Amino acid sequence: MRVDEAFRVASAEEVPEMRSSSDDRGTRVIAALRVALVLGFLVLASPVAAESGGTVPLDDVPVAETVDPNSLLAPPAKAPGESDALPPVPLDEREAFVRAEEAMNEAMTRLEAANAVYGNMMARNYPTGSAKAAIITERDEARAAYDRAAARFVAIGGQIPAAQADRFE
Repeated sequence: MRVDEAFRVASAEEVPEMRSSSDDRGTRVIAALRVALVLGFLVLASPVAAESGGTVPLDDVPVAETVDPNSLLAPPAKAPGESDALPPVPLDEREAFVRAEEAMNEAMTRLEAANAVYGNMMARNYPTGSAKAAIITERDEARAAYDRAAARFVAIGGQIPAAQADRFE
């Protein structure tokens, strides 16, 4: 018998007996998964798991109400006597009210523009010197003009929305 043949015979005889530890682990893992599958099926199929605590007749089950999709777009109903309009301004003060509101809106626009320029200047750290001083002065003057216009508008009877009032404080 040659060496090659002897090696093949020895290898063939030892292969069934030779097992690595990874083969044993794989076999154990598969067996464990089978046991878990059987136990899970038994738990779900048992009558204890199927009990819900009692039955309810279908007549006792609440029925969902249908909702018109257009009703979701409508504003909420107002209570009697409630109005979302501001109290009416007397006719003799109406022109002053409109002028005060326009002046406040113009001052607000000026202040927003001045704040934007100031913000850009601070982000870039440019310009410097007299140009920077002019931007800061314009912002301060715009803020003072807005405060005066808003005070005049409130004195006449107008109301400034909370979001707008908080934005410029």
